[in-house]
Amino acid sequence: METPPIVQGMNPSTTINFFYSGLREVIGERIVSQDEILHVSSVLASFALTSCEASPTIAPLRALSELSQKTDFGPEAIFAHEIGKIASAQCLFLNGFFRDQMRREHNLGLYDQLGSSFYLLARESAEGPRQRALFDEMSRKFTLWARYCCALHRTLRKNQVHYRMH
Repeated sequence: METPPIVQGMNPSTTINFFYSGLREVIGERIVSQDEILHVSSVLASFALTSCEASPTIAPLRALSELSQKTDFGPEAIFAHEIGKIASAQCLFLNGFFRDQMRREHNLGLYDQLGSSFYLLARESAEGPRQRALFDEMSRKFTLWARYCCALHRTLRKNQVHYRMH
């Protein structure tokens, strides 16, 4: 099967730019932080470029229900702040980009709260004050960013942009 042209030229830089441009279009004139939009673009790009079958950390999830199955949330793990970074990104991707699909089987409000909480956990292992502030903002605005990601997905579907989860 031939790969669609948009996939053939994918690399981290072009993929981040693709999502950045799409988010900018969806957000329009609303004021958003450059760090936030770059972060969300990089989250979406990372999942677009990463297979669900192989990952050096935790592979991307195919559904929100896998979140508790693939992540150890025992007392020891809850302080493993790296899990906050991974889980917040996965919540944003699934509960945002695939929000319409997830709505049918999951309580989106619960996963919005989880995503927000995971960003607070990620904040504890931030690499400096700028990243700490970013994760703090992402926690506060998780639902908003999830909705922007959903709007981007709707736009891509409407424009029939071809992509697939690996």
